[in-house]
Amino acid sequence: MEAPLADIRSVRRSREVAVKIGAGKGGGTHLVSNTELAGFRCALAELTPGQDSVELDSELAAALNVKAGASVRVAAL
Repeated sequence: MEAPLADIRSVRRSREVAVKIGAGKGGGTHLVSNTELAGFRCALAELTPGQDSVELDSELAAALNVKAGASVRVAAL
């Protein structure tokens, strides 16, 4: 399936933030994805994103194939 990115609501409402690895703080339900085209990964997680970063636990970071300092895209659901 294809669609113009501007027509996808979750893309319009998402933002790119830096990854911090920690315990993960819980919070609201979000889609979180890496920013890769090849090797794209996305997960549903309880997160509390900050203004420019989000804390992921090591298990979620591994599932998304990201490390501390990498960029992820988050969208509240």
